[in-house]
Amino acid sequence: MFWQIRIINITNYTDIIIKKIKSTKYNLYLYYVRYYIYKAKNTQDLINIIKSAASNYKTTDELFGLLTDCFIKYPLTDIELQKMSTWEQLYNTDLGLNNYITTIIWLCSIQAIQENESIKLLK
Repeated sequence: MFWQIRIINITNYTDIIIKKIKSTKYNLYLYYVRYYIYKAKNTQDLINIIKSAASNYKTTDELFGLLTDCFIKYPLTDIELQKMSTWEQLYNTDLGLNNYITTIIWLCSIQAIQENESIKLLK
């Protein structure tokens, strides 16, 4: 009986450690994505970032969630928002990959701004 309780406690402790490791890994990945978005000089850089992230996520919803979490945890600066807005406006009339990528980034950044503002209001 005593050994069963110890095994349950060890199992619970192991689950907690695994969750913390996964959380840390996810936060590092968010930082990695955010760093490369910061370093992006053109839309081709954004395409490469999204392709890299898309290889780890199966659906567009998961990819949107990743980018939104990234921008919530590490918000874009005003200069970066201007750059993303300019790219989105530049490629808005195209029907290609550049339009898709810039629109995704722009929508996720706006969503993150709204969520950050709602969090501030709740505090």
